[in-house]
Amino acid sequence: MRLWIILKDLQFLNILMLLLLLLFPNLRILIIGMIFGLLVYVLCFINSLLKLL
Repeated sequence: MRLWIILKDLQFLNILMLLLLLLFPNLRILIIGMIFGLLVYVLCFINSLLKLL
């Protein structure tokens, strides 16, 4: 059940990344968006791990 929540978070982040790609074709902004997305993903993953504990 918890793993499903993590997968749903991943799916949500993928949709966010696609939106970023569509909204910002500029490469520099895209790279910043990817870094921001990774930070958000890491925070969500840590949060999910803390919920498991």
